[in-house]
Amino acid sequence: MIALTPEGLATAIASLVLIMAFMLAHARRQRRNEARAQYQRGEQTAHVNRLKADVLEQINIDVRRFS
Repeated sequence: MIALTPEGLATAIASLVLIMAFMLAHARRQRRNEARAQYQRGEQTAHVNRLKADVLEQINIDVRRFS
């Protein structure tokens, strides 16, 4: 059986704590990036909808003008 010294145990625990901290930071960064991407997609959709509304309004104005 392998004997684990107190220093070795402390090193192993510290390593696990660091790994967990990096994993949590990575997950937080991924959630933030996904939230940013969703927000930007929503902004683009809103912009496209405004452009569509402007075009439809212009078409209605043109149709009324020429009829």
